[in-house]
Amino acid sequence: ATGWAVHKSTDDTAVTFGYDYSADGIPAAPNSDGSTTGVKFEANIADPTGAEAVSISPAGGNFTGDYQVKFDMWINANGPFPGGGGGSTEFLTAGVGTTGDHLQWAADTADGAWFGVTGEGGSGNSGDFRAHIGGARQDAESGAYAAGSTADSRNNTNAHYADAFPGQSPPAAQAAAFPDKQTGALQNGAVGFAWRQVSITKIGDSVTWEIDGVDIATLDQSLGAFTTEGNIFVGYYDAFSSVSDNRATSFGLVDNLVVHDLGTDDEVSALEITTINVLENSVELHVSLVGGELSPKQLSLQATVILGVAFAEVAGSTVEAEAGGFKISAPVPNAGQQFYRVKF
Repeated sequence: ATGWAVHKSTDDTAVTFGYDYSADGIPAAPNSDGSTTGVKFEANIADPTGAEAVSISPAGGNFTGDYQVKFDMWINANGPFPGGGGGSTEFLTAGVGTTGDHLQWAADTADGAWFGVTGEGGSGNSGDFRAHIGGARQDAESGAYAAGSTADSRNNTNAHYADAFPGQSPPAAQAAAFPDKQTGALQNGAVGFAWRQVSITKIGDSVTWEIDGVDIATLDQSLGAFTTEGNIFVGYYDAFSSVSDNRATSFGLVDNLVVHDLGTDDEVSALEITTINVLENSVELHVSLVGGELSPKQLSLQATVILGVAFAEVAGSTVEAEAGGFKISAPVPNAGQQFYRVKF
């Protein structure tokens, strides 16, 4: 697509811009307002000769100062689960501080700070969650990972990940299309088969990686020198020579990628839900606003019944300004507890 530089290890990879992922039974990403088009990535499609990767960067991108990269991520994989089918382990990757003129993958040519995560948790202690400085993958004991510095700090089975990301099942449409393959559910701690919001935040000389608000890793210069300014990238990487035994279900998606300027000269807006009132026919939330300026149109209410599961927009909710912040009204949930958050 115009505006993006595409870099591939070989032609046995693919990037599809404007891909309609509803064809795979995948719902709209949480920040899409109903649209189901994004960027689809594939690697090691048909020719098992070795590791393969693809990455894309904004043409001419140059990001300086403090900033945050955010996007919605979906990783699909071939089953059956929890083990996964042949060639099921692949990584969605993203990072900052690259020149943007070459492929970003686990090679000496890589630059900046970047990260990768598997969809089905098939990489074990070698790393389902990986942080890289240039071509150097950070060791489990390095201290870079929020899960700790034990041998399993990069493994999806570590409690830090298992508690945050309950295992999901393939979409119903995939299970129907491939009844012998897209069955079962992922292990807890694997991030596949759900929309996840990824953020990579550059503050000063350090870079922090989060998924759904869960801290995954932080890289700073004490771990090795790297550039934090320049371009950004997102991509897809198969670290192995194997090929998926069901190409139709082996891919990654990226949607709603934005870069926020966190310049110190700007006043940062902070929101806090101060009270929640459950009325006869509605739930009323009062939200305080500190710093900056926001309008009701910039806010939306999201909810989930279980922490660790992706939040979804609350249908029928309304936002109006009031003194010191906002009042949000929403329908009373059908049953059980609800966890709310305000997105802006």
